[in-house]
Amino acid sequence: MNERDIRAEIEEVLGRWKGREIIIVADGISEVVDTEPLEWLAGQTRRLGGGSSGVLATTRILNAEGLGASHDSWIIEPEDLRLDRSEAGALAELLAGSPQSDRAVEKALGASGGHVALFCLVARHVESGPVSEQNRHAILPRDVKGYLQRSAAALDFEEMQTLLVAAVLGADTLAALNSILGRGAQSSLRAVSHAVPLVSYGGGKHDLRFRSHDLASDVFSTPDFAHQVPDGARLVKSALARLRLREDYARLIEQVRRHGDDHDLAQTLGELGDVLLCRAQGEVLRAALEEVPPALLMENPHLLLLRATVLRTGGEHEVAIDSARTALRLAEHEEDRPLMLECRLLLAETYVDTWEPAKALDALHRMQVELASTPNEGAECLLGTYLAMCNLYTGDVVAAIDYARTAVERARSASVPRATQLRVNYGCGFVLANTCGDMALAADLLSAVVSHPTSSASLRVRAQANLGYARAMMGRLDEAHEMLEEVVERIGGSCMAMYLSAATASLAAVVAVEDPNEGLGLLQESNTVAAEIGDEVSYSLGLIEISTVLRFLGRGYEALAAAERAYRHFMMEGVTAPAWRLQAGAERAAARLSLGETLAATDDALAVRQEASSCGLKMVASLADMVLAEVERRGGHIADAVVRLSAHEDFIRSESANWRWAMYIRAFPGLLGVLAAAIGADRLPSHLLRMVTRPYADEALLMAREVLDPAAWDVLAERTVGTQAAAAIVAETAARPGVRVGLFGGLTVETPDGPVSDRAWKKRKARLLFAMLVSRQGHDIPREQLMEHLWPDMDEQRAKSNFYVIWSAMRRALGAGTPAADCVEHVAGVCRVVPGLVRSDLDDFDEVNLQLQRAEKNDDHAEAVQAAHALCMSYRAEVLPSELYDDWFRPVRERYRAEFGDAMLRAARVCRAHGDYEQALKLIREGLDRDPWREDLYQAALRAQIDAGQRSGAVETFMTCRAKLSEDLGLDPSAETRRLYDEVLAMEERS
Repeated sequence: MNERDIRAEIEEVLGRWKGREIIIVADGISEVVDTEPLEWLAGQTRRLGGGSSGVLATTRILNAEGLGASHDSWIIEPEDLRLDRSEAGALAELLAGSPQSDRAVEKALGASGGHVALFCLVARHVESGPVSEQNRHAILPRDVKGYLQRSAAALDFEEMQTLLVAAVLGADTLAALNSILGRGAQSSLRAVSHAVPLVSYGGGKHDLRFRSHDLASDVFSTPDFAHQVPDGARLVKSALARLRLREDYARLIEQVRRHGDDHDLAQTLGELGDVLLCRAQGEVLRAALEEVPPALLMENPHLLLLRATVLRTGGEHEVAIDSARTALRLAEHEEDRPLMLECRLLLAETYVDTWEPAKALDALHRMQVELASTPNEGAECLLGTYLAMCNLYTGDVVAAIDYARTAVERARSASVPRATQLRVNYGCGFVLANTCGDMALAADLLSAVVSHPTSSASLRVRAQANLGYARAMMGRLDEAHEMLEEVVERIGGSCMAMYLSAATASLAAVVAVEDPNEGLGLLQESNTVAAEIGDEVSYSLGLIEISTVLRFLGRGYEALAAAERAYRHFMMEGVTAPAWRLQAGAERAAARLSLGETLAATDDALAVRQEASSCGLKMVASLADMVLAEVERRGGHIADAVVRLSAHEDFIRSESANWRWAMYIRAFPGLLGVLAAAIGADRLPSHLLRMVTRPYADEALLMAREVLDPAAWDVLAERTVGTQAAAAIVAETAARPGVRVGLFGGLTVETPDGPVSDRAWKKRKARLLFAMLVSRQGHDIPREQLMEHLWPDMDEQRAKSNFYVIWSAMRRALGAGTPAADCVEHVAGVCRVVPGLVRSDLDDFDEVNLQLQRAEKNDDHAEAVQAAHALCMSYRAEVLPSELYDDWFRPVRERYRAEFGDAMLRAARVCRAHGDYEQALKLIREGLDRDPWREDLYQAALRAQIDAGQRSGAVETFMTCRAKLSEDLGLDPSAETRRLYDEVLAMEERS
């Protein structure tokens, strides 16, 4: 039957289905030279109407240039039909009736190539024990191996030669196959593809290609099969040469491991090891090195150095050091000076990783001695780079900066190899970012590494991670986010675990700007990774970032704990690293200030500032001055705060610390106005302002009105939130009462004349008396009750005299003779604040809480979520944490802690009712962050996780609940909690 008759018959059949919805499947196609017939089929579906969907073509090789233009057609290629890792795990569990180990699933997936039918067959035969790559084909079931071998049994000797070469190469062009075989191979390849289903070929008229599935390669690229093939050894050798020519080094090494001896493998690794490292294929190199016999490995210092490099990047430092030391001794024995230098550099790097800078310096000084007798400008540049890194760690920051700048300048010489210049740029970019805080210069150096076409893949990944961090600190969030996501994904699938924690932490810093809680979770995840691989530097730096985010989330005690842990680490014996120790010290000062510990925060910040300024740590000095400026602002010394921040104008405008300054403004919103007054509202970096997002920006702008003149404030507000939002802030301010009081997290008082400083109270009990009045929210308080609390052991007459003294001091602090002082009343022995003149954050909380209750009653999901988020912002910390042991405030503190938890439960119930389980869990976790002993919150979390099908998360929630109740309260979970847990155990995990 010719093509015309076939088309006529198809039209006749399809005509019977006209007006119905159909899909035409063109299956079993292994070679398509002309796509016109498939395009014709697609046209037939459009003619039929009725919602017909066109052609779905399943094919191994398809020249789809024409067909792909049709929107009514689908092309299903091999990758579309293969199982991914999660699908394979689920299928294996179904086949076995229980979850299978990751190792077993990976083996079956690799052996079957992801094809569903083969996977089902292979999965039943795979054991969970270790299987080397060299005999991976041994895990194939006999029926699969036998079937493939029987399929090839009828092949003649030319076809067997073709099959052998195709199996070794895996995939290539027909031209390459012809060249290796020394003859035209198309007919024999066609015969092979018909006989062996897992070998195929096709393509265009002038671009014929073939592909041998991994399953077929495992059977037909073995030495046993090569011995059966005439001239098999020569053909394998030629195929290996072809793999080297096309730079498919991973497959080349795999085939050398099969067909060569131990010496062949060692020689190949020696030739290609550096290339594999440059291509970030460390896992391939490591697996191959593990198969080189130890005796042979000990004879080859280059292989030992390669092994040490792979182990170091994988976080196995002790073994890496042993391997590098052995390589160094062999290189010294052979007087191989270039290799000796590389060994010493790797030792220095690894000692820096393990926080042993003294040993690193010893290795570098020995290298210095060697270079004195045999000068090498490139090696000297690398030496300067690593000396800079070691001095960063040992504490000589001035020397670190000097070494780094000198190395960068010397590396620009034409005599220095380009690869060396890129390594210098990478190392010195890291040093300059962490010493003088010059992110702009660091970004320039690292950009050169990332963008240069000759950069190795491993160096490019590391440089890209550090560049992403520099961009994040400068506030280039979109660029940093894209860059860091790519890096994390690449590192996660390679032998570079050493760099994963730092890259993830940098990504978390970007995420935290828009979603602080998600950013915090990512930071904690990165610290877990750092702890697992022993990366103490990344772990401690991660604690600093965690403290920063916790602080502006209002979780001051946790922020202080994280900062103190980081500070203690950097104070350990043998660990100086002042750049990071002082940064941790600045964070500790900021956390203390957020808790109202003004004197301790001031002492910390002054000490940090003095030391940071003496050794050129500009960024750290600026953070210490931010804390001191906030102390001065709170004390009413606005002019001093402005002068203090003005000293950092050049550094601020360099944009090197945009992220950190923005995070400080989020925690201390009053600093925005001071900073604008110091630098100029129109000169603040736009990327800094962009990161002061709402609602932080609203509070910061409200406080800035007390510092800036109206014109400057208008400029700042428009640049921060836009004209319309700025006008709304002005209107809200006009409607507010004269005195604003904050009690959550510590006492703050804002009057129309400005903030009331701690110093203005003069007497502690004057401040305490005002807080007591405000906490009763306008309710009458008998004078005797106040006296009894303030002077419990004093007789009435003396207590009354003291009361009048303290009352007067309180009014003076508020501004005696001004309307603000009239916000408190003492009439006929009864005291109170005047509700119309005082507004506290307790009032705000109550108002929003009522809004949330109405939203729950009306089942208004959007309003409930909005109100809940507003409550989270309002209840940033407990009521007056500095007065933790004062009985007056205990009931207030407990009331708002309980009401906040209740509010989160209400909002979560609304979210659950609308199927928004993710938001429900977020709000419940907000409640647990403030009160981790409330069992009803754990129960709510369990219900939401059950609804969402999150079995593993629910198990973790129950375990946390049980631990909290048992360890802290000596209680067991209630019957309801245990019932929910039984329900969790009975459920299945939902993808």
